[in-house]
Amino acid sequence: MAGPPVSLVRAEGWELTDAADDPFPGERPDFVQCEIGWDVETGAFEVSTDLCTYGSFSQRSLAEIHEGDVLELVILHDALYAEEPAVAHLAIAFGQEIAWETEIPIPSEANQLRPTWTAPSDVAINTPVTFHVHNHGTNNYRLIDLTVASP
Repeated sequence: MAGPPVSLVRAEGWELTDAADDPFPGERPDFVQCEIGWDVETGAFEVSTDLCTYGSFSQRSLAEIHEGDVLELVILHDALYAEEPAVAHLAIAFGQEIAWETEIPIPSEANQLRPTWTAPSDVAINTPVTFHVHNHGTNNYRLIDLTVASP
C-alpha cells in the first residue's frame, strides 16, 4: 500500500559540505566563497550565487529509502543571468552517489523543477544528502522539498 510522501530533508538542516566529503570534487574550485549567501527564506532553503559562488550543502536523511520508492524534488529558481552565456548545474547525492542532476542554460526564465524518479537502491536513514549548486552569474535557487514515497 502506497504511503504519503515523507520529507528527507529540513530547510533548516543544510550545512556547507567539507571539501573531503563533497560528492562533486571535479567541480569544486580551489577557493570556495560561500560563508554567506545561503539560508532559509520563507520556509525554503535558498542559495544566492552572487554571495555563494559554489554551493555544496549536506544534511542527514530523515527517512530511509527503499529500492523502488518514488523520490520527488521541488526546486524553484528566479530568472537566471550571467554576463556571458553559461550553464548551471544542480544535483542531489545520497552519500557519494549522484541521485539526480540537471543542467540549466543561463540565461533562462524563472522556473520550477519538479523531477520524480525511482530509487535504484536502498538508502539508510542518516545517510548524507547533498544539494549541489554551481553556476555563473548572480542567481537564486530555492530547494522546497525532497520527498520519498512508497509506490
